Amino acid sequence: MIGPGTRVFTRISRSASTDAPVFRKGETVAKRAVLGCCSGMDNFRIPPAAIALGAAIVQLSFGRKAKGTLLSRGAALSLASASTLMGASAVAKFRAETTTVDPMNVSAAATVVQSGPFRLTRNPMYVGTAGMLFAHALWRKSLLAVVPAMMYIAMIDRFQIPAEEAVLKEKFGATYEDYARRVPRWVLR
Repeated sequence: MIGPGTRVFTRISRSASTDAPVFRKGETVAKRAVLGCCSGMDNFRIPPAAIALGAAIVQLSFGRKAKGTLLSRGAALSLASASTLMGASAVAKFRAETTTVDPMNVSAAATVVQSGPFRLTRNPMYVGTAGMLFAHALWRKSLLAVVPAMMYIAMIDRFQIPAEEAVLKEKFGATYEDYARRVPRWVLR
């Protein structure tokens, strides 16, 4: 097993004669996971807040003509409140454990937080953000406005979370792997 700080050779090109990967020395496994290990879309990373903002802007244009009802707005407020509580309590837990909340600098994590909202999901900040996007669609009572919320989830699940998990597995080993076995990535398994 490759341990924390283990140096790896990172593929930078392919040999013209053998089509074998050509590697360079010097990057850690964690850095490789954060930067992307392969060509193409595996290197694709955008800050999650930017993805959420983009989704919210698209929702505004999709739901421009949609009008919510008193019931849909009440449900949206309830969902938005629960989502805000989930995200804010996760940030507070990270701060209390003196670990980073920066999703682009996961290697600075000091510990695997397993209490509070992290007992329910490994990603309560992303769940909270997704909940806010769904609440916005519900407020407008727009089925079309759900599409950007689903795209947010797909992008975070495909690009952000795997990179974070690779770093956490390398840095915390069995502690993180045990936690990942017990607690779902989102809300349900």
